[in-house]
Amino acid sequence: MYASFHSLQCQIHVFKSLYTLSFLYFISYLEKFYINCQVIFLTIFNRMHSTLHLAFAFILYWVSSMMVAALSGPNVCTKHQMHKESYRMSYVKTQLTRYLTWCFAIPPRCTKYRVSSYTAYRTDYRTKLKSYGVCCSGYVENHGTCIPKCTDDCRNGGTCTGPEKCSCTAGWTGLTCETECPTGSYGLNCAIACDCRNDAVCDRFSGECYCKPGWKGIYCDVPCEKGSYGSYCFKKCYCVNGGECSPLDGSCKCLAGYQGDKCQDECPPGSWGLNCSQR
Repeated sequence: MYASFHSLQCQIHVFKSLYTLSFLYFISYLEKFYINCQVIFLTIFNRMHSTLHLAFAFILYWVSSMMVAALSGPNVCTKHQMHKESYRMSYVKTQLTRYLTWCFAIPPRCTKYRVSSYTAYRTDYRTKLKSYGVCCSGYVENHGTCIPKCTDDCRNGGTCTGPEKCSCTAGWTGLTCETECPTGSYGLNCAIACDCRNDAVCDRFSGECYCKPGWKGIYCDVPCEKGSYGSYCFKKCYCVNGGECSPLDGSCKCLAGYQGDKCQDECPPGSWGLNCSQR
């Protein structure tokens, strides 16, 4: 009977041992499953974080490129500049992890260590050459283009066409188009010489000649015909008895024996000669 009781105790002990081993194996399996899930989660999270970082960097690069490209047209110069650029660099990091596991001890938990690795990121810097467009010297930016700069405003309708250079409208000259064309010149920036003759007045805007009395023609180089006088010879002379008409004012120069403003009167008795001045 004692032997039967001892055999029963041995069976109970073996059963307990098998139960304990099964329980320890189950716990160990759960720990491995948890660790594997944790590693997978960290890996997915790191990859997503890296992807988001690259997307954000691409957006910044695209925006900066658009800002540089917005400046276009003539008078745009390229400027180069060295600068430090930050970026995220991935590397494999290892660490010694402490964990507890079931064991045949009192209490039945033992400390163990394992080496684990995962992808980590750190910020690093690299030197890059940055090129971007700027307005050349003497030009300023205006709505995405580079226009010439004139410190003093151009006057009288003039426009700034070059660095500190005004292009004047007809009839004006000077650094800021503040001066009228001098005598003998006309047109844009007073760059054209007048062709007027015989002291005619030249229009500083169009170059048209305004003739003095006694002259006509485009350049006032044609004298008045006999019998006409005044500006452009529009007026008609009324001298009679062979009197000569002045092309300037239409006054009559009488022949000998005649007098009067139109030479219409003969000399009175007792006088003779030019203007009846002889007695």
